[in-house]
Amino acid sequence: PLGRKELNLSGPIQPRLFMDGFMYAFPPRDLAKVTWAYGKLGIESEVLLLGIANVILQPYYLEPTTPEQIAQLLFPYGQFALFSADLMRAVARHVLQTGLADYDADALAIVAWAFARLRVQDQQLMQAITERALTEGYLATFAGASLSRLAFAYAALQVRNEVLMAAIAKRAMSDGVLQRCPPAAIVDLVWAYAKLRIPNEALFTTSAEHIAREASLRRIKGPDVVRAVWAYARLGVRAEGLLEAIGSCIQQEPDLLRGLPPSGLTDLTWAYATLRYPHRGLMGALAKHLLEPGTLQTLSPDTIGNVSWAYAKLGVRHPMLFEALAHHIRDRPFLATCRAPNLSAFLWAHAALGLPNEELVTDVSAWLMQEGLIYHSPPRDIATTAWALARLQPPTKVLLEGIPDLLENTNALSFFRPEEVQTVIGAYKSLDQQPHQQHKAFLVTLEAARVKAKAQPPPAPVSSESAAERQARAKVSEEEQIRRVVRWHGQA
Repeated sequence: PLGRKELNLSGPIQPRLFMDGFMYAFPPRDLAKVTWAYGKLGIESEVLLLGIANVILQPYYLEPTTPEQIAQLLFPYGQFALFSADLMRAVARHVLQTGLADYDADALAIVAWAFARLRVQDQQLMQAITERALTEGYLATFAGASLSRLAFAYAALQVRNEVLMAAIAKRAMSDGVLQRCPPAAIVDLVWAYAKLRIPNEALFTTSAEHIAREASLRRIKGPDVVRAVWAYARLGVRAEGLLEAIGSCIQQEPDLLRGLPPSGLTDLTWAYATLRYPHRGLMGALAKHLLEPGTLQTLSPDTIGNVSWAYAKLGVRHPMLFEALAHHIRDRPFLATCRAPNLSAFLWAHAALGLPNEELVTDVSAWLMQEGLIYHSPPRDIATTAWALARLQPPTKVLLEGIPDLLENTNALSFFRPEEVQTVIGAYKSLDQQPHQQHKAFLVTLEAARVKAKAQPPPAPVSSESAAERQARAKVSEEEQIRRVVRWHGQA
């Protein structure tokens, strides 16, 4: 309860627990206190917790436990994401047999949260939790942290129950619950609604005010900052006060960026670009961070592609950053790790910002043709690449000549949407005032394809990988989002 992490004390305690079967002499109420204390103090000991799991798995051990003790026993396993299949099955079986009628708000929320943290899908248990949560008057007993944990559990497990989520939002907005909620819990709450794609204008408006204030007061951590703006972007809620406060917070404390993993940088820039909010102070601080020695070398092609896309989408020109990015992209070992959507994003960003780089265009074009990547690109990326090359007007036309060959000699055009065909038409029309005869014939082919695509929508792409690649450029995968939030939630 004092919140003191006395590592010198915990050191000699652990060996004693294992000595002569001493741990097995603990009754559930005492063992629950030990596990809760380790979780609360953040003392992660896999050996100890797995040993405790073996004690819990003894026949009939859980029978005398109270709901509070069940929550205490589960808490460190959720906190450290330490999975024990046998333990979770035993707890689920016990909870379903004894029922949830005696579980208070904190106990119910921790049970749901622990199963979500460990990614354990148990439909019967979640149905029982839903029924208990929707019992008349029950949610009125929840404080903000418990509401947040409960909502997080449903989102992380992808259990979409609009009735329950509406009730959670209503409770959060009543009796000053949100005002007394810790900043990280408010972020978890809005993240849950965004993850489930359940909009709630009132909740998001009020939450934005609280998160913005906490950001201004520097009482919110870097990962929470990112999850907050990601949640608002996911639902398309352009809370300008929040975006300004968080951008200013990062501008004034750029060290927040150093604490973010590359995926955090992706989410941050994706959110601001998606909401079309060009906070130049934030983008300047990000550029300075990326230009620090060794930083670019830690980033994947997906992250660099997303960051480049975000600067271009926001219309923020930073020649020094893009010169450094181009130099890094052209490095052959890095270029060899790039996929077609990454390269398309690089070219598009340079073209959209009016930052020509002949060496980059030459190397990327050669790589796309040499490795045959252009032949496996989805329509959107082919159209984007053609548009970028037309804007950049490279001295070598190897790729501009290769795209017509691809589209005329394969059935690739049959998968293009009308707007994608129109993009390619516009690109090739802009190449010369009087197009070469080859381009004239190609333009005729494109116009016929555009008319056909408009009359009959194209089928789904043959390659599911291409669709996945295109999606990866826009944002990180759903699975990674949940894994990342689980990690950050445990660090909070």
